[in-house]
Amino acid sequence: DYEHQPINHVSLKWTGINPKTYTNQELTLDLAVHPNQSGRIILNLPGYKGQIDGFNNKHQKLAQYMQGENLGAVVRCKGPDNNDPKNFGLDVPFRAMLEYSLYNAEEICGLDDPEILLIGTSAGAGVVAAVAYECSLITKMLLMAPGDNMGEGAIQQGLAAFRGEVYVVIGQNDTNVGPNAGKKFLDLATGASH
Repeated sequence: DYEHQPINHVSLKWTGINPKTYTNQELTLDLAVHPNQSGRIILNLPGYKGQIDGFNNKHQKLAQYMQGENLGAVVRCKGPDNNDPKNFGLDVPFRAMLEYSLYNAEEICGLDDPEILLIGTSAGAGVVAAVAYECSLITKMLLMAPGDNMGEGAIQQGLAAFRGEVYVVIGQNDTNVGPNAGKKFLDLATGASH
């Protein structure tokens, strides 16, 4: 019964450098953490302004399924939003979620140095594609209907430097990013092992 898997809700206060002003600023980020002892953490980043649970709780249901099947512990947050009053970049909430997950990895998944898997949707996929290469523990990413909100240069650099596996899923009738976005992202993943 996946609906009864444990979920820990965390309100994270993260201090980091605002990439637009290069000043220290504090970010408050709400996380949903689905712990298990798999030795893996799956980070799920929704699309632009996407809710933490997703439409009809789709992100929560998927997380509980992955947690219950021991595919990995899951950490989720809301999607990127460049209308944040402090004007953080789209990637800052993801970076904060990743840092939190690595710092608390043993509590979340049972290992200090877990395998990290990423799921990004739309703008969240663009963020994941641009920054995943920066963490050597990230081995795989799933980009669903990837958007280029991070800018083509950042995405191209990130995917060229990423050495793990890249998977892209997009609907043939997608009207938000267009069906050709999938091929574009796969073509940019020149450094991927698969």
